[in-house]
Amino acid sequence: MRIVCVVVLLLSPLFFYAQPLSKGAKISLVTCDPGGEIYALHGHSAIRVQDPLSGMDLICNWGVFDPGDSELDFSISFAKGQMDYLLDLQSYSSFKMLYELEQRGMRELVLNLTMDQKQRIWQRILENYEPENRAYRYDFFFANCATLIRDLIIEILGDELQLYQHPESNQLSFRNLIDENLAFQPWSDFGIDLSLGAKTDQIVSNNEIMFLPLKMEEIFENSEYSGMSLVSEKNVLLDYPEARSTPSFLTKPATIFWIMLLMGAAILFFQWERAAKIFDALYFTILGIAGVLVLFLWFGTEHTTTDQNFNLFWANPVHFILPLLLIFRKSRHYFNRFFLFLALFYFGFILFWFFLPQDLNGAARPLILLIALRYYYWFRQTKSDRVAN
Repeated sequence: MRIVCVVVLLLSPLFFYAQPLSKGAKISLVTCDPGGEIYALHGHSAIRVQDPLSGMDLICNWGVFDPGDSELDFSISFAKGQMDYLLDLQSYSSFKMLYELEQRGMRELVLNLTMDQKQRIWQRILENYEPENRAYRYDFFFANCATLIRDLIIEILGDELQLYQHPESNQLSFRNLIDENLAFQPWSDFGIDLSLGAKTDQIVSNNEIMFLPLKMEEIFENSEYSGMSLVSEKNVLLDYPEARSTPSFLTKPATIFWIMLLMGAAILFFQWERAAKIFDALYFTILGIAGVLVLFLWFGTEHTTTDQNFNLFWANPVHFILPLLLIFRKSRHYFNRFFLFLALFYFGFILFWFFLPQDLNGAARPLILLIALRYYYWFRQTKSDRVAN
């Protein structure tokens, strides 16, 4: 008897969901405001399905992921671009509670759909919720919680859907768009710009701009279907003031890097040899590690936008040479002309900055100038070594 009860309890939600929607059912686009964590910086999208006859009030959430057996497994999968996200059906009340705790705003656009369209959307969601269909390979720009909803609505409504042309579409790049929210976390902005390649600088179309939940909300709200508004009703579900604060000038990466450049220049001017060895051993080791990261993201992952990364010109494993030569001093003079070449190359890199096919983070400029100065310093040092030999 107990086994039968357990089976009934497990199967009853599936049976409940599989019932056709009643005439009073509503399907809404739910949009959640950005949060403070990096994964929440761009907001969130979901679909809400309400049926007053059955009492159903569900959130269809494509933003759920399986963390794996351990944090290490999750980190490795995320780094390699092998993150599988899932569709989850959860109660509206539990979904809303999470955003109440985080004090993030939430709104819904009730879509102006026919009964047939509502039923087809609901049926497609149920098919997507089948165990073999729930998972999808996540891609921040091309397959996320917003783009899957966009594709579903466009597929069901077809050619009669007239999407509002967002003023930023065909004007801004993927990088420009994510920078709008990353401005509140400049260190995250620098790290992401270091990781993403030139493909991120392509101009987005009106469909592509909907990878951002708030942009999709704006487009849906102003779109039409068969001459009527796509949205029949807009409701504010949670209303909180924006809590994000502008970071201090002194803590921004650009400020820190310009201070580092001044330190490197002082070491060059005053010829503090001991300080130069310690400074350069640390600095060029970090640059080499950053280069390994860029190469890994380019060639060792499934990410679609981390290849063709021109940051590799300055964040490069070749910089490991200098710390090694600080250990093997007798070989340093052989690299004299190589150091001169690198110094001139990086000075030129700054001069031709605006002609690069990739929009590099401006905070990298003092780092690159520092590379040029330090290689010039070692050109002078190894020049005297050559004379001595």
